[in-house]
Amino acid sequence: SLYADGDDLEATTRAIALIEDEITRRRSQIGAGDDVPNFDPILILIDGWDNLDDTLRPTTPGGADLHVWLDKIEGLIAQGRQYGVYTVAATSQLVRSKLLSAIPHRLVLRQSGENEYRALGLPTSLVKDLMLRPGQAIDPEGALIQVAIPDEQGVKAISNDRVKTSITVTRPLPDEAPLPDIDDVTDHPLLGLLDLSNDSVRFDPALRRMLIVGPARSGKSSILAALGQQLLARGNDVYVVGSERSTLADASYGWTKSIFGDVGEVATFVEEHSRLTPSTCLLFDDLEEYDQRDVYIHFESLIGQAQLVFGATAGMRRVSAQNPVFTHLKNGRANLLLQMGQRDITEAIGSRIDMRPGVELSAGRGVLIVDRVAQIIHCYQPASGPQSADSSMKKAAG
Repeated sequence: SLYADGDDLEATTRAIALIEDEITRRRSQIGAGDDVPNFDPILILIDGWDNLDDTLRPTTPGGADLHVWLDKIEGLIAQGRQYGVYTVAATSQLVRSKLLSAIPHRLVLRQSGENEYRALGLPTSLVKDLMLRPGQAIDPEGALIQVAIPDEQGVKAISNDRVKTSITVTRPLPDEAPLPDIDDVTDHPLLGLLDLSNDSVRFDPALRRMLIVGPARSGKSSILAALGQQLLARGNDVYVVGSERSTLADASYGWTKSIFGDVGEVATFVEEHSRLTPSTCLLFDDLEEYDQRDVYIHFESLIGQAQLVFGATAGMRRVSAQNPVFTHLKNGRANLLLQMGQRDITEAIGSRIDMRPGVELSAGRGVLIVDRVAQIIHCYQPASGPQSADSSMKKAAG
């Protein structure tokens, strides 16, 4: 159902997070009713616990405490049995006593000498002159066990007897996420794919506004374009404001009204279109490029009438705190922080986000924060129009 290579930190932490979420779900089911649910069993196989321990024990230079994830998996092993989650771990050396106490059964395979047996917790009375054959094991009570090795026919028989297909299917976030068919229009536009589950994440119109922050080529304009396309498809008027360099300036998008120019041109456009229909949505790209007091008074009137407002900037400090669009968006309940490190995220929102080790925040990927709850997502790309900053750009005004 799920496989994680120990050298792949992203896959390893993804597996731990998914199992932790499943145990949390099962715990809530027990607390919700009088009857104890009959959970489907989950088996965790760990081949090389000592290697996993070595991988998760050090602290990375970036400050991510990997030992937290070691504590997580130890907690899953210790608590899992009561929720139908069982663990079999293989190791070449004695694991820490904290974990050892959580594993009631131990088998020790053939070792090179008595000292190795004793190091693995077997009493001296059992290991003196002990000679095990290949594949033979002994438990702490002295019972000898010959480990079974199924032949090819046995493996096929086990496979044929399975009554269920794999329940858990997981994969890393994709490098690219083209916007799905937008003919199926809803009031909740798609944002991207959610980490761990790869489920689609939608924007709740009740939020009304969202600020998107990220460095150059992080995907800010792409997610604005994807949102704008969906809003057009559902019948909204979409007004777009941006600099001459904005990739949203491509005429193929077909915005209802748009301006891509300098501060003076933006101010004139906003003043001329100061009265909006109730269905109008606003997209502001490159907020820092036309951040001057000349346009502030016009912005205040505009954003107060719009149904939805989305804005993008290269950094929280790149826009004046007096800019009404920036203030309006920053004080909202939703922020999307693209391709930003832990320090930048902490500085932007004033609190630390626990990032899952191994997740690379590549272009188009970031942290969606709604009501102070953070989720890693990979944003959808627009269905048409330019895909990069190198595409041809046109200056357009509606």
